[in-house]
Amino acid sequence: MIHPQNLGDKRQSQSCIYCTGKIESREHVPSRVFLDEPFPADLPVINVCEECNLGYSLDEEYAASLIECARVGGVDPSLMQRDKVRRILLRKPQLSDRLKRAMTATAGVPAFSIESERFERVLIKLARGHALFEQNEPRFDAPKEFNFGLLSMFSDESRRAFESIPLSGILPEVGSRAMQRMLIEGAEAGTPWIEVQPDRYRYMSSNLGNVRIVLSEYIWCEAIWD
Repeated sequence: MIHPQNLGDKRQSQSCIYCTGKIESREHVPSRVFLDEPFPADLPVINVCEECNLGYSLDEEYAASLIECARVGGVDPSLMQRDKVRRILLRKPQLSDRLKRAMTATAGVPAFSIESERFERVLIKLARGHALFEQNEPRFDAPKEFNFGLLSMFSDESRRAFESIPLSGILPEVGSRAMQRMLIEGAEAGTPWIEVQPDRYRYMSSNLGNVRIVLSEYIWCEAIWD
């Protein structure tokens, strides 16, 4: 996974993408809690303030743990297929207890109630980061539309539409990574899916304002800005 250098307008990334505050730190997008070790060598990185760099950590651990617990159908650390989540649950019994209380079973099939505000906060944060990294477009406002769900619940037609690349007659910003992918890699105007880590995390950011993400080939989300 090799990313071209951003040659777009540097004024677009001179404030924290999440709060418009002063640049004080750098952050991986996606956060490494959603990936397994060894991490890819060339993870996307954006500039942020120190408070935002640290302020999402608990919500991100919650989201990553919830996804894994839902995938395996339980909260017992021994069930976890991801070592990172197993370590989080062992290290943070309060989080483990919280997830246990959120689990129910219908006809023997486990399900989890979601703390929607925390979960959406993390997903929208990720989408904002990808929009800046690929398109050099800061998205400070809330998305016009936002949805997420289980990838397995898609119909065949909906799955094809989600996996397709939205094409646009408008070119990405000159110098942006999306533009460079078109020129160097022969990518479509809509920007291809970027696989950060197989079976763990991939995303697509279109200059139409769409950002789509798939986590652990289990959860999908889409944020759309004007």
